[in-house]
Amino acid sequence: THSMLEFKEDLRVLLISALFILLSARLPTNAIESFDVYTFLFVGIVLLIGRPATVFVSTLGSGFSIKEKLFLALVAPRGIVAAAVASLFALEMEAAGIAGAQQLISITFITILGSILYSGIVAPIGAKHLGVKQREPQGALIVGASRFGVALAEALQGKGFDALIVDTNWQNVRDAKSRGLSCKLGSVLSDSLIAEDDLDGIGMYLGMTPNAETNILGGVRFRDKFGSSQIYHLNDSSFFKKDATDGIVHLQGRILFGNDFSFEYLNSTISNGGKIKTTNITQQYPMEEFFKANEGAIPLMVILQSGKVSPTTNVTRSSFPEAFELLYLQPGVAEKAA
Repeated sequence: THSMLEFKEDLRVLLISALFILLSARLPTNAIESFDVYTFLFVGIVLLIGRPATVFVSTLGSGFSIKEKLFLALVAPRGIVAAAVASLFALEMEAAGIAGAQQLISITFITILGSILYSGIVAPIGAKHLGVKQREPQGALIVGASRFGVALAEALQGKGFDALIVDTNWQNVRDAKSRGLSCKLGSVLSDSLIAEDDLDGIGMYLGMTPNAETNILGGVRFRDKFGSSQIYHLNDSSFFKKDATDGIVHLQGRILFGNDFSFEYLNSTISNGGKIKTTNITQQYPMEEFFKANEGAIPLMVILQSGKVSPTTNVTRSSFPEAFELLYLQPGVAEKAA
């Protein structure tokens, strides 16, 4: 389970930390005094020549770009393996009567320390300038493979954003997969359903099932992962009319698209021919003009020029930016006539 994995990770960190302490205890007290210019020259050669050469040779035929290889070269070797092996070799060398065995441990630890400092300072700068830094995830975890949920996932995917749909209905999941969407069959509340790798590129939670409790509790589960500001779910007026201190109502996230648009309303709009479309909002074509030209349209997602995407809510609907791309739901002709 997720809790067991977290426990094992914490235990691993504790054990490695304890092992580092035990191995470093073998360092002589005058180890630092023995360092000279040649010691730091050796560390520099390992980091600036040895590491890049190793990376470029080991990645031959791998398909990595030059920029990606350069970034790997900045992430210098460091860790418990080198310290443990050096300590083992030093013991064997001492047993064999080889002079300078203790220097091997000292040089290994100063190399580890130097690589940590080097990577910590240089790697973030290098990732930015090489263009390999991962952007802030903007995709959506959509709970509910309804007609509207699938349509929204397709619209996001069409704009280059990741979308992962979760639903307990096998037929809904099969239909969504047939459209080329990423899906998971099961409950969003299950600890074993969604792995960490499944959430690569995902930065927000959209609870869009007809069950308000599932929408809210799913958001609670992913609040630590995405942050409370990225937890959204549809409105359910009958559920949220309850006392705020009753049950789980106080755990709710932000209301998707505003209070007027329930699960039933959005799905009936899609069933009656509604389509999710996009348009560019500018100073010459502001939201006021958009609403005049698109009667009954429902703003769904705002895509800023920076590439950041966010759903509309009661708050954002009253303060749109001046220039952005808008995903909106346009009712069908028959529905508008009715």
